[in-house]
Amino acid sequence: MLRSIGAFFADRFSRWLPDSLVFAFLLTIIAAILALALTPTKFIDIFSHWYKGFWNMLEFSMQMALIITLGYCVGISRPVGRGFDALARKINKPIAAYLSISLVSLVLITINWGLIPVAAVFTVEICRRIKGIDFRLACAAIYTAIIPWHGGLSASAPLMMNTPGNQFIKMGLVNDVIPTGATLGSTVNIVLLITSFVLIPIIILFLVPRRVEERFDAALQWERNGGVETVATAETQLTKTPVAPVSISDRLNNSRILTLIIVISGFIYILPYFARTGINGLNLNTVNFFFLILGLLLHGTPIKYIDAMKEAVKGIGDLLIQFPFYAGIMGIFMFSGLSAVVAQWFVNISTAYTYPLFTFITAALVNLFIPSGGGEWIVLAPSILPAAQTLGAPLEKVIIAFGYGDAVTNLINPFWTLTFLPVMVKLMNIKARDFMGYTAVVCIIFIFIISAVLLIVP
Repeated sequence: MLRSIGAFFADRFSRWLPDSLVFAFLLTIIAAILALALTPTKFIDIFSHWYKGFWNMLEFSMQMALIITLGYCVGISRPVGRGFDALARKINKPIAAYLSISLVSLVLITINWGLIPVAAVFTVEICRRIKGIDFRLACAAIYTAIIPWHGGLSASAPLMMNTPGNQFIKMGLVNDVIPTGATLGSTVNIVLLITSFVLIPIIILFLVPRRVEERFDAALQWERNGGVETVATAETQLTKTPVAPVSISDRLNNSRILTLIIVISGFIYILPYFARTGINGLNLNTVNFFFLILGLLLHGTPIKYIDAMKEAVKGIGDLLIQFPFYAGIMGIFMFSGLSAVVAQWFVNISTAYTYPLFTFITAALVNLFIPSGGGEWIVLAPSILPAAQTLGAPLEKVIIAFGYGDAVTNLINPFWTLTFLPVMVKLMNIKARDFMGYTAVVCIIFIFIISAVLLIVP
């Protein structure tokens, strides 16, 4: 039954889902209409609200771009690439491939959601070797792994709330930082993580089609094209004929000693920092700094790291141009008071017990318009945090509920597919609409699962 439902949704999404930028344009118009209908905002003010928000996420956009590119640089380093290649060679059946893709993606994205392109590299290595894999479902296996990322080490809201001097402290919404040990280490988050790791791969297996269409069999198409190496592995992307250094600049560009000095300097700070703070030391800046230093270590020389970064930034162009448009939508929500209206609806029918659930639902709905965990938290936190304190709901659980609400409806919004599709299209031309019917099925199932966990687990 689930297989048939998946095929039905896949067919409808392939016909109806527009490009992610068009999706952003449509959501901008819908947000403006909602603001006019539900708030006292004047028509002419909508445009100023939109523009005020347009450039309101530049710092956060840079942090998000770094999470993706720095994580990708780690993933396409030669040591990691060889590890993936060795693992991929041991997998020879489609079922094992789907399970491996799902589990590897879950592990990587939980460590750092910026590693989603790395999961794509691993997936391409498998899909070009094994016939009978539906490339659409392989992409869906990657994208569904985004569900628990807000419970992992790069979770936006928990990291922002644990950043000293964050804007929520300055706004008087909280008195001090909320340690990530209290949010990411909470019982409800641990249960949601375990649930995701167990059920997502199982659901993917239930969605496997009875027969794979030849046009979606990547290994078959790769073989018919003469086995031309088009995949984005570390070996094919970054391996170049070495040029003997002949000048001071060449020697500096290829200097392992210079890189090692910087790497040691970075680790001298960051390792004692994490030893001292543990999980509570995780925030956007420390995560990015760690992956920067780790990437430099894995690539070995400045010039190799620059080459890796050039490869990494190719995949974020579409994402970067869309951030301002979603920030514009955020501006409409913030400055028109629409976010407060939406949040207040759920406050009016909530108790301390049910408020985390309604926070989850609020975040899931608003995420369709603002598909950025940090950006959405900036919009909703001024309404969510005071309401939670008034009702007596635990802030830590509310923050986790928000995160999973933000994550789950990403599966019906194509925005974040831009983080890994540039890797996938090097093997086969595929679009988000080709596989998001499958992710929509997982989205619906997990809305009920997460809701149940939030009500049952303290």
